[in-house]
Amino acid sequence: MRRLSIAFALSLALASGLAHAENPWEDLMGPGDPRPWSDPRGRFALELPVGWSGGLRKGDENFADFWRTQPELGQRARVSVEVRTLPPGVAVAHIAQRLEEESRARLRGYALYARDRREVSGVPAIRRHFAHRLHGNAELDAEVDEVVLVTGARAFVLTLENAH
Repeated sequence: MRRLSIAFALSLALASGLAHAENPWEDLMGPGDPRPWSDPRGRFALELPVGWSGGLRKGDENFADFWRTQPELGQRARVSVEVRTLPPGVAVAHIAQRLEEESRARLRGYALYARDRREVSGVPAIRRHFAHRLHGNAELDAEVDEVVLVTGARAFVLTLENAH
């Protein structure tokens, strides 16, 4: 089972202004040590920050969703992990390109801000930072940080999305 770290993806929320407290890291992540969370299907495990909840998405078990709500500000951070089965030998750059093509076709107002290479849990990854119109609304945008990595015959797509 692959152990992933969503702390990297969650830290991206701070750059997009999701938390507004004196100590935004602790406000978003919660005080104390993270707790382990394992995918019920045995595909991956991660350390879930204190105060975060999560589970498999109803109706699509290829996705696991994790969230934390800030009641004072009425804001919610959400991270999803999608697991895709791949044919042998697919490179991370190929699946990242496919995800970008899917986003361009599916999301209205898609605008790519940045794409770069990273390392997540010791595995090469590609991060894409983009925005799109939320639910097709001309005045409501969503900002997205997406990280994709490949291990064996699986791609893991970590997505942090927040409306602004």
